[in-house]
Amino acid sequence: MEIEACAPMYCAVVEKVVSTYNTVEMFVRFRRSHLLKEKRKSFAFIVHRNDFRNTPKAYETLKALRPGDEIFVDGYGEEWSHPHRYGKVKRWWNKHFG
Repeated sequence: MEIEACAPMYCAVVEKVVSTYNTVEMFVRFRRSHLLKEKRKSFAFIVHRNDFRNTPKAYETLKALRPGDEIFVDGYGEEWSHPHRYGKVKRWWNKHFG
C-alpha cells in the first residue's frame, strides 16, 4: 500500500469570485494568525468544471461562494477542500478582520 503525501491545508478567506461557464477563478488570502497583524497577500486559484479532481457539484459549490466565506487551500493553490458559507455578519468580519 502506498501512502500519498500532500501539502497541508490552510484556512483562507475568499476575497473575490469570478465565474464563467467552464471555470471559477477565486481570489483568496490566508487568514491572519492574530488580529493585529496585517493582511496577507491574496492569490488566485482556478477550478475547471471538467477537471478530473472536481465534480460538477463541487464546481457549483465554489461558484456559490461569496467574499468573506472560508475555504481550505494548500500552500501551492492547487488543492482545496471544505468550503464554509457564512451569514452576513460573519462574512463581513472575515473580510475585514480575518
